[in-house]
Amino acid sequence: MEQFKGGQSNPTFLITAGARRYVMRRKPPGNLLPSAHAVDREYRVLTALAGTDVPVPRTFVLCEDDSVIGTTFYVMDYVQGRILWDRSCQASSLPSAARSTTR
Repeated sequence: MEQFKGGQSNPTFLITAGARRYVMRRKPPGNLLPSAHAVDREYRVLTALAGTDVPVPRTFVLCEDDSVIGTTFYVMDYVQGRILWDRSCQASSLPSAARSTTR
């Protein structure tokens, strides 16, 4: 398990298990506002979009039991892609081919 570098909010980890790769997203440590860092909402949105034309990774589990790792987290498939670090880069400004992804 290794943490992805450079994220903006929720700590995100790559989990390698044999030939499979997964991503775990969790809330950050410390006292948080009730609506902040809603990884449960992320999980529910990704799960709801599965089977639609929106390309999303397959979700596996949402764990809201803080006794497991100390906070709420979820696990999804790892999907290879590009990370756009430039905040001024908006998806609508990218050429259509650059916005296309495959599942």
